[in-house]
Amino acid sequence: MRRLMIAWVVVLFTSCLSYAQTKVAVVNPGKILQEMKETKYSNEAFRAEQQAVQNQLKERQNKLAELENQKNQLKPDAPQWAELNKQVVQLRTENEIWLKEKDQELTLKFRSQAKSISGKIRSAIEEVAKTKGYDLVISEQSELQEADLERIPLQQLMPALLARNVFYSSDSIDITQDVLAKLDANYAAGAGESK
Repeated sequence: MRRLMIAWVVVLFTSCLSYAQTKVAVVNPGKILQEMKETKYSNEAFRAEQQAVQNQLKERQNKLAELENQKNQLKPDAPQWAELNKQVVQLRTENEIWLKEKDQELTLKFRSQAKSISGKIRSAIEEVAKTKGYDLVISEQSELQEADLERIPLQQLMPALLARNVFYSSDSIDITQDVLAKLDANYAAGAGESK
């Protein structure tokens, strides 16, 4: 019995020692995503592409409206009316197909960029953690804002308020700014290649 007790004390003591030596850090990936330079650049480029598509769509819609106006100035029994009606239907169909294709292109591009950026964030977190000697990095979610709280159904409010991975952490173990600085430095170093 005494040997068993001693064995338990030794196991407990060694596990406490190994636990005491484990270095833990926290990081806020949402904050990093929101503040990193690459995300800002990607969002600006994406908005510019969306605006270009909207401008092209407006031109296409104007051409369609012009054709419809020409058609409407004619009587349905006029010889040109049938040809203009055929052109209107064809152009309307082409516009719908074009818009769906552009939407799919932008969606695929956005998803690809999102995967790339999230991979870079994960890699940077791992690099910073290894450099600083951390054994474990825990993701910290930002506090819910008042506007977010207003949109959450009452039945889901309490779980949402308690659904945090980290309730408290000392600033000394928060590596968010270190990861953000690393990502921005990596982006600045490779910015000439990606533009």
